[in-house]
Amino acid sequence: GDGTRRKRLTRFITLIVLTCLAAAVATTWYRAATYLVDEVAFSAGWPLYIRVGGCDVDVRPGGSNSVETRTWVSRWVYPRYDYRSGSNRPWRIDVANAEGCHNAPGFACRDTCLVTIKVATPPSTLTFRSGADVGHPQRLRIEGVALD
Repeated sequence: GDGTRRKRLTRFITLIVLTCLAAAVATTWYRAATYLVDEVAFSAGWPLYIRVGGCDVDVRPGGSNSVETRTWVSRWVYPRYDYRSGSNRPWRIDVANAEGCHNAPGFACRDTCLVTIKVATPPSTLTFRSGADVGHPQRLRIEGVALD
């Protein structure tokens, strides 16, 4: 009768709600657990060279001078740092996403590889070189930092 039908409908709706909830939790956990974040400080008053390929770049004010790379784990993108002799601060940083962003939704590199340059005291020069080609679109966004 009606009681059996109501029980079945309640079970079915409960199953759908629990499935959606489990999918939402799994998606949130997966997105949070699949990024590598690396941050290194750089010296004020010295030149800083940054070469990127297939990554978006943000330049913004920060509490200290640093470069942060946030990359999607499956892309196998690791930053490479070159240090001056006797220094623990890099003078050159290379970040290359060989796969580029052509498979990302809307060609948004930001979701697969993002380099954030935080500036408290500007370096003497900041040289940005893009290794991107037509197949690897990139965006450079500068907020609140004055460049000469």
